[in-house]
Amino acid sequence: MEALVYIADGDMRNAVNNLQAIHISTGLVSKEHVFEVCDVPSRDQTEAMLRQLLRGDLDGGLEVFESLWNLHYCVHDLVVYIARTCERMEGLGLDLRMELMVLASHLKMSEAEGIMSKTQILGFLA
Repeated sequence: MEALVYIADGDMRNAVNNLQAIHISTGLVSKEHVFEVCDVPSRDQTEAMLRQLLRGDLDGGLEVFESLWNLHYCVHDLVVYIARTCERMEGLGLDLRMELMVLASHLKMSEAEGIMSKTQILGFLA
């Protein structure tokens, strides 16, 4: 079961608008259609990438990252979804989750300052 997340008024309006756009364009609101219409990285792919990296499979994790990168998501979306996935992944110990969240927050701060590159994201993933 997914945790409830606080949604601000502007975010709620945006979510409802996105749901309406999905329903109008596809006739069905599904997980696949949401990612297709909203054009954000898949949580499943992002989590699979992080799990591979945490198991020590650097090549496999970076391969998933390259597939996400090649879909031409903006750097902001990649950074936000990687950070969000770190926060919400099941089965992580508290210490590991906190360490990942600290590293992800540094990544988000760099992105907010406008000094973000693929190399910085790869450094975080490594």
